[in-house]
Parts: sequence; C-alpha cells; structure tokens
Amino acid sequence: MKTRVLILTLDSPHLDRRTLLFAQALQQEGFEVCVLTPYAKAEEGFEDIHVVDLIQESSSTRLVFGLKEWFKRWSPCWVFRFLKRCYKTLFTRNGHLHLLFTSKMLERAKEFRPSVVIASDLPTLPLAWQLKRTLGSRLIYDSHEFYTEQAFLSSKDKRELRKIEARLLPWVDLLITINGDIAQLFRRRYGVGDVRVIQNAFLSSCPEKKYIHDLLGIGRERRLVLYQGQFLKYRNLEQLVKLARYFREIALVLVGWGELEAVLKKRCRRYGILDKTVYFLPKIPQRDLVAYASSASLGVIPYPSVDLNTRYCTPNKLFEFISASLPVVANENLVMLKKILRRYGIGFCLDFHQAEAAAKKIEEVASETELLRLYRNNLELAKRELCWERERKKLVAWVNGLFAKRAKCAE
Repeated sequence: MKTRVLILTLDSPHLDRRTLLFAQALQQEGFEVCVLTPYAKAEEGFEDIHVVDLIQESSSTRLVFGLKEWFKRWSPCWVFRFLKRCYKTLFTRNGHLHLLFTSKMLERAKEFRPSVVIASDLPTLPLAWQLKRTLGSRLIYDSHEFYTEQAFLSSKDKRELRKIEARLLPWVDLLITINGDIAQLFRRRYGVGDVRVIQNAFLSSCPEKKYIHDLLGIGRERRLVLYQGQFLKYRNLEQLVKLARYFREIALVLVGWGELEAVLKKRCRRYGILDKTVYFLPKIPQRDLVAYASSASLGVIPYPSVDLNTRYCTPNKLFEFISASLPVVANENLVMLKKILRRYGIGFCLDFHQAEAAAKKIEEVASETELLRLYRNNLELAKRELCWERERKKLVAWVNGLFAKRAKCAE
C-alpha cells in the first residue's frame, strides 16, 4: 500500500506552483498524494495531481467564493479590500487560528487517512496539527513566507498568529521554508534549531520559446519588460506603471490577475499608455509560462520593502525568470533578491521610486545587447544550481527520512 501524503492549502483560485511541484515530486516517488483546498484546481500540465476542491462539494463554499469573485470583479477596489480585510480577521479568534472551512476540510482530510500532512503556510497549520493528534500523521510545515510579518496583518493579528505558531512548532516533525534568511528568522524568533530550505525553484530546462508579442499582436522585434503574477497591493505595481510613462522604445507587459487590475488599467488610460507602452495579459498556465517569459528582455520584481517578509522574499517569479534565461531587475531594498542577483551576475537592482531615472536605466539595459548576453551566460550557471531538479531530491529524501526515523524509534 502506498504511503499517503496530504497537502493542505488555502490557495485560491489558483494553486501555488510550489504546492504543485511538491505534490508532483512525491507522487513520482511512489507516494499517494492529495491536495486539499477550499477553492482551486490543478494547473494545465499538472492534471495528474489529485486535487480535492471543496467548492465542488459544498453549496456554502460555492456561495462564499461566488460572492468573493463577484465583489472582486464588480465592486470598487476599496470595497473589495475592506471586505477582504474583514475576511482576514477570521483567521484569528480567541487566540486560535480560525478557518472558514475547517470542519469540512478536517472531515475530508480524515477520510484520506494520511501518513504525512503538509501544511502550506500558517493558516493550515492548526488543521494539520489536529490531524497529527487524531491520526498520528507526521507533520511537515512548509512555510512559503514569514507569515506573521506581512503588511496586511494588524498588530493584534500578528501577536495572535505568533502565539499560535510558537505553540504549534514543537509538534512539527519537519519545518521547511523558502530561503536561508527566512530560516534564520525562524531560528531567532522561536529558537528552533532545524529549519530546512527548499527554494521556490523551477525546472531548469526551458521549453521551446513562445512569443508574448504574438499574444499582443505586436512585432517580435519590440523589447519587453515582463511582470508576471498577481496584481496586489504592496507590490509596487502602481509605481511600475508610473515609470513606464518614461519608456521610449520598450514596453511593459503585466501578465496575471488580481484586485488591482482595474486600477492599473485606469491609470494607464489616464497616462495614455494602455496598449501602447503598457500591455495586460491574463494568467498564462504554468506549462507555458517560462516559454513565453523567454521572449522578453527583462523580468521585473518591483516589490517594496514594506515588511520583514517581503524584505527577505524570493518569489516564484525569480526562479521562473532564471529558468527562462531572463535577466532580472528588482527593487534595491529586497535583501535576499539582491544577494542572488549579485552572486550570480544575472541582473541589477534600482530604486523604483525614482521613476524617470529607473525607467532610463531599464531602457538602457534592455537595449544593451552585450550586457544582456553577459547576464544570459551567467543565467546558465544559475539555472544549474537554482533548479527544481536539485530541490526535489531534498524534499523526497527528507520525507523518506521521517519514516526511517520512526522505524528506528520503534526498534
């Protein structure tokens, strides 16, 4: 009988690539894997992953997420943000992390009877802890970020969440996070000694190039600066659009989705640059994302250092750009990103709040063929070291190690 691994996540409406790669790696290794989520489906290219999507099973779940999508699409941005904030407050109640779908998720999780439970980020950790207590499952806490230090949380939320994290960490059999700096933050705050790192790496092999230009209906000779991901507050996207006003020859392409899309398009119309200097495309499936990214000249990560979590982040898009051999430009206040760009020589950092100067620098680099060639040569080395093929081996070894440790204790 195969060993069962259950991955708990609140990702919606799209599953995080990290979650999908974890599931795929363990499934390929012979584990029986299930991803349990209130509202999300497997991506194209990951159709073999077993995803239990509660929205298909519960009328109340469909109602909640139906309302969310309606407000997201049709209400003013400030109204949606207010409602989202109200929803976030449900995460804490009387010192306990509260999940809107806890009972239904717990019921389905118990039916699966997992030997290993992976909690994807702090909101699912209490649920994973309950499964460990009732089923004796091994508990892996995969912290995609330093969750308690995010700008959208109130001071009260942060205090309560830190208490929860501190109380539950001793129950965790394996603690994993995304980079060494955030691992060090865990060690300092909670005194935990063993914090493992699995980076948000992507596959090293880039599929055959596809052209974003073809999706936009523009000439392939046009040089593009690419942002891909969610359009959210605290990502500096309004400033990114603002500096795009100063582009002369190159264009900015924003690929993704999110609550700020309407705001960003409205701003572009006001500047007179929509579909001229700035273009929008809907989310591209993971299967094709790197292939299309490879047709750009630069990938951009403009996040401001608004909180401790963002300051030390290494987001998915960094590794997607590396896989696509795409040089990276990032905000100079992103400590971990700056380290990686300098260590491998695969891009540069600048101050995005100096809009005209930043635009000029980006345009210069995007048009400088020799410098781009140097960056791309360096990216080949980075791809060999910062790739999922290496990271997955660690994951598989550590999960197998949980059972080796149990067997040894039983002797």
